[in-house]
Amino acid sequence: MKYSEIAKKVEEAIQRNIEEFCTDIGGIEFNITYSDKTKFKETYWVPGDEFKELFSVIKSIVPETEYTPAVLLTSDDYDEEE
Repeated sequence: MKYSEIAKKVEEAIQRNIEEFCTDIGGIEFNITYSDKTKFKETYWVPGDEFKELFSVIKSIVPETEYTPAVLLTSDDYDEEE
C-alpha cells in the first residue's frame, strides 16, 4: 500500500515541471526503473521542501529506530531555533 502511494507521488513530482534554480544545495536525484526496464533519471536543483509530501510518505516506512537519510529531511525536521 505504501509503495503504491509513493509511486503515485513520485509520478506527480516528476511531472510537475518545476522551474529549477541554482542554489548552494545538492540536487535531488530521481532514479526510476519502470517495470519494462526503462530507466529515467532527473535531477532537481530545488530545496527538499518542494517534495515535502513525497518525502513524508517515504519517511513513514523508515523504522523509528533507524536513522532518517539526510536526503529526506525537510524544514519540518528542524527546530526554528537551529
